[in-house]
Amino acid sequence: MTSTPPRQTRSRFHPAVVVSIVLAVLLVGAIVAGTVAVSVVRADAKTQLKRADDLQSKLDAAGPGAEVRKDVLAAAQSDVGVLFSYDYRKLNDYAAATKKVTTEKFGAEFAKTVAAIKPQQLSQQAVAKAAVTDAAVKDATATTAHVLLFVDTTTTTKGATTPSVQRTRVQLTLQLVAGHWLVDDVEAV
Repeated sequence: MTSTPPRQTRSRFHPAVVVSIVLAVLLVGAIVAGTVAVSVVRADAKTQLKRADDLQSKLDAAGPGAEVRKDVLAAAQSDVGVLFSYDYRKLNDYAAATKKVTTEKFGAEFAKTVAAIKPQQLSQQAVAKAAVTDAAVKDATATTAHVLLFVDTTTTTKGATTPSVQRTRVQLTLQLVAGHWLVDDVEAV
């Protein structure tokens, strides 16, 4: 009896075809996974942007708006003119005017300074006029603000042939008191 060797069955698919099919399936899977990943990232980015916009809107609503900054800037420019402008003939009026634009605490400190230099202002017959050349709100909350100002103060005195001009930079701290922005501090910068 002769035995016949078992017959080898040949695969219907050539190995190159099988590899091509597997690669094609993997490629399609990768494209689908990439598309899904991009969609997820885009959706997450849109969600994050919406959250950021919502947060910014809440911050804008809670913090001072453009109107508050405008009011603070106008008060600072006006108040610095009151504080830095004086006439030796009207020092009592000057003292009263400075009280109207300062907080109680700062007004008391400022009044001491004015009293200390009053004899010099009288003897020199000093007249000073302050002009704001530029100003900007540094920061502001609903009740406190800091404003930077560039101020030119022109001063005339007895015996001087020409007025002197002093250019200063100051930072005013303002407090909202009874609906009015009042100077709470002056700092040279």
